[in-house]
Amino acid sequence: MTPSKGNEMKNYYLPGEEKFGPILSRLYSFSVKIPITKDFYAFVIEDIKRYNATSILDVGTGPGEIPIRLSKNNKLKVYAIDPSPSMIKIASKKAAAKKSSVSFKIGSSRNIPFKRNFDIIMSSISFHHWKKKKDALLYMSEFLTNGGVINIYEYELGRMSSPFKFIGGSHGIEVSDIYGLIKGTNLKVKSLKRNKSWVRVSISK
Repeated sequence: MTPSKGNEMKNYYLPGEEKFGPILSRLYSFSVKIPITKDFYAFVIEDIKRYNATSILDVGTGPGEIPIRLSKNNKLKVYAIDPSPSMIKIASKKAAAKKSSVSFKIGSSRNIPFKRNFDIIMSSISFHHWKKKKDALLYMSEFLTNGGVINIYEYELGRMSSPFKFIGGSHGIEVSDIYGLIKGTNLKVKSLKRNKSWVRVSISK
């Protein structure tokens, strides 16, 4: 059964989902300095700026780089969650150093700890990790404002270059899979945006 809004869940990871402890979280936090990661973040942030949003939730925020940058817009209330306490600790520390107003909490695509709705619920290079993607999308949609969207930012497997596809082939999605996930639900793909090997899939009710 899909968790209802406000339902408390003790387990933030499902069996088989990649877990980020203190060491792996620290290593992952250094990826923000890699050129391809910088380009990806720029793609996400510029895309978000095109929306007339006043509130946003980043699901699977990792080290929190994207929400911290988005919070520079004083008109945008930014929230972020991650199932890893280590990631949240790193992100919160970084936000404090940069005097960012992002609200970070432990949570997941199946457990949103905020009692409010959002204009945008986003995920960047996290969706492919989730084991119950359909349940997660339906659950997150309960937290959308009227006209709100779920934006999934990922590498698109069919458009990855051969060397990267060999190395990171499990870290990506096929757009057709998302259409299959939401078939027969009240959700629909509202729009797509592609840039290099990346894709943004925007889902609405």
